Amino acid sequence: MKTGRRTVSSELSAEWVDYILKKTGMSQEKLADTPEVSPGFVSLLRSRVRSLTMDHLELIEELMQMPLGALLLAASPPPRLEGLSC
Repeated sequence: MKTGRRTVSSELSAEWVDYILKKTGMSQEKLADTPEVSPGFVSLLRSRVRSLTMDHLELIEELMQMPLGALLLAASPPPRLEGLSC
């Protein structure tokens, strides 16, 4: 069933939340003080049960004062390059 909400993968959502908490030193509870976010939702994000929406990403962009593309690069682990030869 389509809901019309644009979401990010749960894996990426969890990585972004962990990055934000680490980078800002913010607690999970403090992050939940952000509009449209509850402590339970943050917990579900971190456990990869729920995903961020594009609206959440815009809030994160504002909170971190960083463009979404830069956040994506900073929060995502580097790709695995197994099997590549130089």
